[in-house]
Amino acid sequence: MVKKYEIYKERIEGIKEKLALVKKRKLTCFGHESHGFRLQPPIEPSQIARFEKSQGIELPDDFCAFLIYGGDGGAAPYYGFCGLWRSADASVSLPCLIRPGFAENPDWGDESDDFDPCQGTIPIGEQGCGIETLMAANGEYSGRIIYVEYGNYLFMSRYSFVDWYENWLDEMLAGYKMSFYGYGIAGTEDELVQIVSDRNSLPLDRSDAMDTICRLPSLKESTKDLVRQWIKDPDERVQSEACRAVRIFEIEDAGQSAVELLTSPSSSVRRQAIHVLGRDNPSQWASQLFEMLCDEDPEVASSAFYVLNESKLLGREDLFRILNGYGNPKLRSSATYYMKWQDEDEKYLIDLLQDEDSQVRLYAAGELSRITINDHLDRIIEAIEQEEDTLIAGHLLRSLGVAGTEPAREALLRWATTKGDDSYRLEAVEALCKLGEERAIKIAIEMLKEEDPPARLDSNGNSSILQPLPMRKFVAKYLSKSPNEKLRNLVPEDLAQ
Repeated sequence: MVKKYEIYKERIEGIKEKLALVKKRKLTCFGHESHGFRLQPPIEPSQIARFEKSQGIELPDDFCAFLIYGGDGGAAPYYGFCGLWRSADASVSLPCLIRPGFAENPDWGDESDDFDPCQGTIPIGEQGCGIETLMAANGEYSGRIIYVEYGNYLFMSRYSFVDWYENWLDEMLAGYKMSFYGYGIAGTEDELVQIVSDRNSLPLDRSDAMDTICRLPSLKESTKDLVRQWIKDPDERVQSEACRAVRIFEIEDAGQSAVELLTSPSSSVRRQAIHVLGRDNPSQWASQLFEMLCDEDPEVASSAFYVLNESKLLGREDLFRILNGYGNPKLRSSATYYMKWQDEDEKYLIDLLQDEDSQVRLYAAGELSRITINDHLDRIIEAIEQEEDTLIAGHLLRSLGVAGTEPAREALLRWATTKGDDSYRLEAVEALCKLGEERAIKIAIEMLKEEDPPARLDSNGNSSILQPLPMRKFVAKYLSKSPNEKLRNLVPEDLAQ
């Protein structure tokens, strides 16, 4: 039994040498802190045989050889390799359903007793953000590495475990960018260029080769020339990746080709083309970028906003135009956030407190806490009473503190004694302390007796702890910073800083 694994022994010894070199050079990749480029001890062939018998499967030879001559877990892409026995599961012996081009299914996220899209696979490790690395345990594609996120996407690589593992080390040693390792096709710059340039290559191979090109440490000038040509490639995936390469490697003189892609039916291509224009003298393409603010895809429109804003091409009038005439919530919240609000905009900001989008309301409330409030306090007080989002209400309470008028102080005094949501009480007391309001003395004295942590209520009336510190500590902190000596003197000795 061991003999069939021995053909991999020399290769795996070479892999261990590469791993040692990665560690010696102090190279890094996403997730390396969890394994420190160290392998766990290897296991005996008898342990593999016992696992195969218990699960009713036969593991791929190269994978078994790695367990025997390399290690049973430890260093691997992303957060590492979890090891063989952690893979034990009743579904491992079921037929593997995953294959190249396997359809995405939005219902994967639903729990079901009779269907597991990942049956017949072995867990290899975690990539973070809910993404798992698996290996097909049986069937036509047995041994192939799989990336999966339930409900979103699935990707089957071309490689077996050992191929996938060794290429990871090769790319690190060659200086590749490692953030999204394994999604492209393996190869050197020349090999990848050849795949993309050959129109007879499979479309998926060409786009995957472009994906890997984007992770190269640098590009030859001849490759940069080709990237400019690939922007006009008939394949939308190649177009999109070529635009990404232009951005990553700061390739000049690509704007004219990119602007022609703004009418592409692919939202991904349009979005990438916009970012190319953003680095290729965006003022030259300002009119086209402004037109893209009306794109039917919210993400494309947001990309246009980002480029225009970063290029300082958006003025107050443009931002007001977005707020007044665009239905895209993301654009409107961005316009609210980036607007340089002035005191005379008070009424407009208060009008935004009635906006359907919570992000717009949040940014408007935040700005009201920074400008001078002269009028419309009654509308701010009304908004606090109607607002279900405690963060927004907190900003509005701070705006009352900035106003400092008698009606504002009276409203803060009411909120400081309102039972229920402690976040409102704390915001009100902090504002009163900053104002040096002596009518808050009695309220502060009572709150200094509260030992429980402050709790926030959600829209359903459920409470959650704001911070695991007693209420009295927060109040003492606010009192200590008050301009009023009488309030500062309320701080107990055990809480004095």
